[in-house]
Amino acid sequence: MAAFLVQEAERTGASVIRMTHEEVAKHISSAREAVARMLKQFSEEGLVELKRGAIFLRDPAGLNTIASP
Repeated sequence: MAAFLVQEAERTGASVIRMTHEEVAKHISSAREAVARMLKQFSEEGLVELKRGAIFLRDPAGLNTIASP
């Protein structure tokens, strides 16, 4: 999930990913509920900020660390 967020930000050249939890889930072949839980955890860790229909990457380097341990 962290890898997807970083890759999507790099692809679009923006620090905001305009997708719903459902759309992210489809892209990574996961359940919306699992995506929501993971994004909530990322938010609590200060890695992302969640808004309706958008995910703002606050710490892309931190997400990258999670994506490739």
